[in-house]
Amino acid sequence: MKKIIFDTDIGCDCDDVGALCVLLTAERRGVCELAAVTISSPYETAPGCVGAILRQYGREGVPIGSLCSPSETYYPHGDMYSAGVAEAFPNGAAPVTDAVSLIRAVLAGSDEKVTLLATGPLPNIYAFLRSKPDEISPLDGVALAMRKIDEIVLMGGWIEPFEGTEQPQPEFNIVCDIKSAKSVFESSPVPVTVLPFEAGLRVYSGGKMIEKYGREQPSSLAYILHGSGGGRDSWDPATALYAAYGCSGVLELSEPGKISVADDGMTAFSPAPAGKHRYLRRVVSREALAAKIDEAID
Repeated sequence: MKKIIFDTDIGCDCDDVGALCVLLTAERRGVCELAAVTISSPYETAPGCVGAILRQYGREGVPIGSLCSPSETYYPHGDMYSAGVAEAFPNGAAPVTDAVSLIRAVLAGSDEKVTLLATGPLPNIYAFLRSKPDEISPLDGVALAMRKIDEIVLMGGWIEPFEGTEQPQPEFNIVCDIKSAKSVFESSPVPVTVLPFEAGLRVYSGGKMIEKYGREQPSSLAYILHGSGGGRDSWDPATALYAAYGCSGVLELSEPGKISVADDGMTAFSPAPAGKHRYLRRVVSREALAAKIDEAID
């Protein structure tokens, strides 16, 4: 069974919650194992929010890792919902360690390769790849990744015009930590697959979960507190869908190539037969992808 480490900036946008629900539902259905959740957002209540959602699915034992320190990630706004979720569903936080140590421990202890999924800025992934040998593993981050990670899956960047009209711009997850994004794309020794901004834009998922649970579950409450009671763009849930299930008839992979990050955060893709980077395209209507995501959430 595929193992996944989920690195999330939960508390920033509610689609991270949708992604976590996709992964926990996939685990419940026997598709994957959620091995750990690491947090790339700076909000003190983010672990409690994650813990509440894990407990909703009966998986409160999943280890949680906090934002690496120091971090140069810039967040332009405060917490949008994690405090409200943690307050409404207290005692949800599992014991928290630092993200890099947790990633290293999960990889070092795994007998099979692991998928590393990140749906926010990349300070934790950057710090992991730069990590040194320690008591957890005699391997540095790059060597450990090469031995134990099959694929890094990211939500970030904007590659193609949206439906042929809106032109690419610098994307939030990249802009918040350009240094880390540049380094991850340049230094990753394993394949990197990206779901870019345009693939999840105006794909409104989560509405069925909200309709079903209202304020009675932490997952749906997060959407409501965020102001997305009718659903939200599906950047992160679509990325998690790919990490757990593959393209599933709703996404397709680009040809191999190289993704580069400019100093202003713009991302560009250059085809290259030996390249380690690919990006995902939506190949169905926005409504069909949203329906696929909603079906993937219990």
